[in-house]
Amino acid sequence: MQSEYLPLGTWHQEGLDPNGAAFLRYIGQKEEVANLYSSHPVDLTFSKLPDGRYNMNITQKPINRSQDIPFTLDEENVNRHQSGKTITTIFHWDPQTSTLQSQTSSNDGLSWTIDYHFVGYTLTMTRTAPSVQSVVRHVYVPS
Repeated sequence: MQSEYLPLGTWHQEGLDPNGAAFLRYIGQKEEVANLYSSHPVDLTFSKLPDGRYNMNITQKPINRSQDIPFTLDEENVNRHQSGKTITTIFHWDPQTSTLQSQTSSNDGLSWTIDYHFVGYTLTMTRTAPSVQSVVRHVYVPS
């Protein structure tokens, strides 16, 4: 299935990712946070904001986690953390493969990619860093 536009809606994670904690540690999460986040399923919600940007919301209900990541396609999206770390991500929609591609780098020299591949009612999220790859399947949740 090809889609000209980024699909909007909510997808629920099926099962836990055995490489999730390793990926989160690579991108800078403390071990206890990486272990906590990777031990609970994630809901991903993609929406369009009134100003034309997109938003990806990451929700983990069992641990009361909700994080919004607003972004504009094909532009640098910069997020500055209180710790002083700066994360820069470029999101690109590829309509030929129905994939939202993201390339991320941080001011401490780390880089990684996350691809969100939409096929029918499923989304496969592939997170790739130099030392680890993590693949997670999500299923569409009708609203």
